Order: sequence, then structure tokens, then C-alpha cells
Amino acid sequence: MAILSGYHCRNCTSYHRYVLIRIHSLLRLLADGTDLTTLKVRVFVTSRPETPIRLGFRDISKIMYEDLALQNVSRSVVEADIHTFFEYELGKIKRNRDLPPDWPHEQKVKLLVQKANCLFIYAATACLYIGGAPRASPETRLSNLILGEVADTLSTRNLDEMYLQILRDSVAGEYSDTERRDLVDQFQRVVGSIVVLFDALSASTLSQLVTETLEIVNVTLDPLHSVLSIPQDTGSPISLLHPSFRDFLLSPDRCSDDQFRVDPKLAHSSLARNCLDHMFVGLRKNICGLQSPGSLTSDIEEGKLICCVPSSLQYACRYWVEHLQRSESQLYDEGQVHLFLRQHLLHWLEALSLIGKTSEGVHAIFLLESMVRVSYTLSGLEDSG
Repeated sequence: MAILSGYHCRNCTSYHRYVLIRIHSLLRLLADGTDLTTLKVRVFVTSRPETPIRLGFRDISKIMYEDLALQNVSRSVVEADIHTFFEYELGKIKRNRDLPPDWPHEQKVKLLVQKANCLFIYAATACLYIGGAPRASPETRLSNLILGEVADTLSTRNLDEMYLQILRDSVAGEYSDTERRDLVDQFQRVVGSIVVLFDALSASTLSQLVTETLEIVNVTLDPLHSVLSIPQDTGSPISLLHPSFRDFLLSPDRCSDDQFRVDPKLAHSSLARNCLDHMFVGLRKNICGLQSPGSLTSDIEEGKLICCVPSSLQYACRYWVEHLQRSESQLYDEGQVHLFLRQHLLHWLEALSLIGKTSEGVHAIFLLESMVRVSYTLSGLEDSG
């Protein structure tokens, strides 16, 4: 028996509460099934990892269950399943539209599998598009889809609706307007940062970098297991389950809800400021307390290095310039960047050397130089105007 869990988001608190009670009751029924002695029953539950389902299984100690997360299944296995799905659905289109026996060409099916990128919802949407218009040629639509000539909003519409439902569910419940605004602000600071980071960070490292408590980071991420890989260990990195979620959040055309849409310039600008603040506080001369200037970094114990240059500070040292560039901020004399370089340039380069990233510092300096030239050019144009 398969139980598909999913419900449409509604702006109704009582409805949302009813759904949670229904899920809880269903899990209790499954647990009661373990008392059966004359009948052996196995139940297959497929769902997004919604909070009531994850916690429900965890809280029912007497039920025997095994988790299988799709993102942990081999990519080749998922692609083979999607290929089978395409063969079946396109086969139905072929029969219903009286197409040639060799349609579709196997190479085009393989290209569709690549386009799906392990997303079944993309595969389902693609098949609906290919065979959904009686007067349109399935072959033409198949070719347009492969060549990328189909409007993005058409090929991602179902996916975007699912993402939007998950996000709206994450702030559904009995919250005051102020509390809901706070939840949305936390989403922008935490998830908005995750989607523009240049390297995956753990919850604990992220909390230090964005200056939020670990509790707030965890509370913000907890309803989002459907779109993020969030390890139980707060020291393990968080990652997106699929890159399409990042594309969705950053696209004004796809994310129709302003409260969840992430402005990449603002997100990068916020992270650049956080990185600079983090380095202002954390960097200092001889940060690891080496006995002599000639000490080798290979002689420093890893535990001591992490203690003196923690992960959040390492990230800030490596990527603050790139975040600054993506924010398209202008640089000014006596501005935050100018003050940082005047006080901590050598400390920054020392920290990069200690973590084995000196070459990245050289690249960052060249990048800063190009940004300074652009800023002065723009400033000159403004003055002349």
C-alpha cells in the first residue's frame, strides 16, 4: 500500500491544523498495525520529508521503519527510472496520436533524461507539454523542449508551484503578523544566504557568519527538509537537494511571492558586510600564536588551526571579495573595505596562508583593484554630471 502525502497550501490556519492532525492519526494507525499477529503488513509511505512525518516516525518508538531519501539514491538508478517513465508516457502519446513506430528517437529520450536532472516532476511536466495540445505536433514540442525553445515558466510551472507551496507551508500556523514577518526575515537572512554561498556551510558555521543564533537557524531550516539536505549533525554542511530551488528563489519570473524571492545583490551585499565584520573581530597579528616567523603551517595542529581560524572566519577570508563583487557595491575612501585593508590586510593574508589559500588572496587583490577602478570611473561620471 502506498500513501502519498501532500496538500495544497491554503491561507487557513484551521485547515493546516486539520492536516497535521490527520497525518499524526495516520501514523498512529500504522503503529497500531504492529500488534497484528495473523496478518503481516508492510506499508510504503512516499512523501516529502515534512516535519510532522519526520517527527511522527521518530516519536513512535514501537514501529519498525526504514528511511530512504531520494537524494541518497545513486544518480544512475534515478536516471534509469526517469528513462522508464519517459518511455511509458511517450509510448502512450505515440499510441493516442498515431505516431510512427520508431517515435521518439532513443537519443531524444536520453536528452530528455538529462534535461530532467533527476527531477520526476520535470519529467511529468515535460510529458504533459509534449502531448497536451491536440493540434500541436508532439515531435515539434519534443524538439523544442530539448533545444530549450520552450518558455521557462512553462517547463517549470509545476515545479515552481510545489516550491511555493513548501515555502508557504513553512510559515503557516498560528502566528501574529509580527511573528510571520520575523519568520520571513529569518528566511531571507538564512536561506537567502545559503542559495548564494560559494561553499556549503554547516548550520553552526552559518549561524556565526550571519550573526544569528543556532536555534534561529535550525528553526528556520526545519520546515525545509523537502528542498534542503539538512544533516542532524549541526557541524555537517547544508546543501540544496536540487539546483532548481536556487534558480527558483533568485528568479522574479518564477518565484511569484515577494516575501520568499531572494534578491541576489542584496544577499551578496549582506554576506559581504557579515564577512568583513567577522574579519574585523576575528583577525589579528600572529593569530595562531606561532613561536617564530619561520614556522611552517604544516607544523600547526589541525585542532589548533580550527580553534584560531574557525570555519566561519575561513569562509569570510576566502570569499568576502567575491560577495562584494556580486553585490555590485561601489568602493569609497574611508569606507568599510578601505578601513579593513588599512587595519587588517596583512592579517587577512596571514590567515589565508595558514589555511593554504594564499593564491586565492592574490586573485582577490586583483579583483579588488578592478572594482576600485570601476568605482572611481563611476564616481567621476557622477561628478561630471
